[in-house]
Amino acid sequence: MKRTTITAADVDRRLKDESRILRIRPQYSPLLHQRILSALQEGGLPVDASQPRRRVTVWRIGVPVGIAAAIVVATWIALQPPPVAQPAPGFAGSKPTPQPKVAVSQPVPDTTDVATAALDKGKFAYLDRDASRLFTFVADQIPSLPQPQPK
Repeated sequence: MKRTTITAADVDRRLKDESRILRIRPQYSPLLHQRILSALQEGGLPVDASQPRRRVTVWRIGVPVGIAAAIVVATWIALQPPPVAQPAPGFAGSKPTPQPKVAVSQPVPDTTDVATAALDKGKFAYLDRDASRLFTFVADQIPSLPQPQPK
């Protein structure tokens, strides 16, 4: 008679299958399953079969490294000083043109005060017109007030 090795994956599959087939048992419980597997491992079940292996793929390493490289490059570009403008080669030896001398004259009188005064004077002129319209409206509504003369 040939003896076969039972692994944790076999036990896991068998417990799940039996819980689906036989509805007399309660539904599958991860905590109960963990207790059963712990007891089986203490009794001699191989440990490596109970733990699934995670494969290291290129995506798990490549994507974070690519993101980190992009952040480093963007930071490096942002922190570089702006380029210095180089003078044209034809103008390097030429002399600067002299600036014409300007004669100092008397200051020009300030005319903004006159303009500001004229604007302030007409600033509230529309209020006078509105007040006269209001008085006409009120006078029409109240019979005891004298009627204004139309203009």
